[in-house]
Amino acid sequence: MAQAPDSLRGLPVDLDEVAAAMDHLDRSETDHFLNLETGEVITLSTRLLNAVRKGLKLEDTDLPEWQLEDAPLAQAVVRDDKGAGFARIPEARWTEDHRLKVRFAQAIKHEALREKVAMAVYAHDGGSLFEQLLVGYPQLRAAWYRYQARHKREWAKRWLILLGIEPLELDL
Repeated sequence: MAQAPDSLRGLPVDLDEVAAAMDHLDRSETDHFLNLETGEVITLSTRLLNAVRKGLKLEDTDLPEWQLEDAPLAQAVVRDDKGAGFARIPEARWTEDHRLKVRFAQAIKHEALREKVAMAVYAHDGGSLFEQLLVGYPQLRAAWYRYQARHKREWAKRWLILLGIEPLELDL
């Protein structure tokens, strides 16, 4: 349930980084978490997380040394079963991205191009026809990526608000 705007806690968060983590649908190799105290996006190996969850002696596993360096962080994430310190960043749903493409296509002013893009959006090919079509229209492609990035940032922001966080832009 969403928090009331006046009860939100400000936290410096890179919305683009949160959106990129949400866009990472295949979590078989890595998973993403938000540090609720610092606003940092953390990426951890799922093998490391599973080893920690099972209580294995990490030095006895075949995990590479670079993953073992993240063991204290993985242990903190796994121990945080109430979600007080870390929140797992959810994956975006394919249907949201599809709806975004539909709205983008509907906003195209040129009728013939709008119909062409709409047909590509509704093709049952996993989006490759849409991507191929955009290659032939560089300005439209740039407009799509700006549109998509803006909306993905909004998705990330809405998720943060559900957590009771008002994202503060980072000065990069």
